[in-house]
Amino acid sequence: MQRRVVSSGCALWALCAATAFAIPAVQLVCAQTAKADAGPVERTVVTKDGSMYRGEVLEYTIGSHIVLKLSGGESKRITWDEIDQVSPPRPKNPSGSAPSASPPPAASPPPAASPPPAASPPPAASPPPASPPPASPPPVSSGPLVPSGFERTVQIRDNITYFGEVMEYEVGSHLILKLGDGSIKRISWAEAKRISPPRRKGDQTHVGSPERTIVLRNGNTLRGDLVESVQGVHTTIRLGSGEIRRVGWTDIQRITAPLAPGVSSPIPLTGELLVHLDSGSRVLGSYFEYVPEQQLILRHQNGRLFYIPVNSIIKVTITDEGKTE
Repeated sequence: MQRRVVSSGCALWALCAATAFAIPAVQLVCAQTAKADAGPVERTVVTKDGSMYRGEVLEYTIGSHIVLKLSGGESKRITWDEIDQVSPPRPKNPSGSAPSASPPPAASPPPAASPPPAASPPPAASPPPASPPPASPPPVSSGPLVPSGFERTVQIRDNITYFGEVMEYEVGSHLILKLGDGSIKRISWAEAKRISPPRRKGDQTHVGSPERTIVLRNGNTLRGDLVESVQGVHTTIRLGSGEIRRVGWTDIQRITAPLAPGVSSPIPLTGELLVHLDSGSRVLGSYFEYVPEQQLILRHQNGRLFYIPVNSIIKVTITDEGKTE
């Protein structure tokens, strides 16, 4: 009899121990599931045919496609070429964030001492007010959409300049440009050194124009819109024919950007130039490239390049007017 009691006690102890260890295991699984489900984001996409889609982002491959889970539960795959505008990401509303039901009305106070007339039936309990048919929820703001057809010039801290159509622009985070050669460039906010104001695609004014004229050492001239410029290495432009040309700086004599109509270049294009800076320093070299309101690049006789911010220049003089490039 004593053995039976001991065995039953051991069995009870084992059951309690198993239960104690099973509970944390269940909690761990739940915590991992919650972590895996956290962090979904939504975007709004406007396609070139004017349609607008908003939903949870299931896939997002820059330059290829985006897949959204729409409110109806179906998935919508949109290729990159179909996209006209795309919003920055925003956290998805939790599924349980629907407005909570109104609390039931408070119970009516007990009737007064005088009873109602006998002829009147006892008042029936007031039915709950009929709920109006569910209305479509107002659109959830997904942040500002990127204006369609705007371009920007972006110079990053590695002294590389890009020009392209803005596909996505989130202040403080990043921007995405579609360059003239069709490639997609994502630039984080920390990388950007200078971002130009937006420019309407097809704008013919000189302000912020991507047009560049490249004079080669062999005398040939190329003209097109800037795609990319890696200082000291190469400049890539898109010609009027659509051809993409990458030209090494060792083959370039000079590069010019358009000026206002009837305005001559404030920087001489020939001769040996002496640039006086607001710091009191002076830089000597021949003209290589000038971008209005941005920078002047001089090339020394030994091939060294000097990058001079325009706002630091006091004056430019020609030291040898007889010398030509």
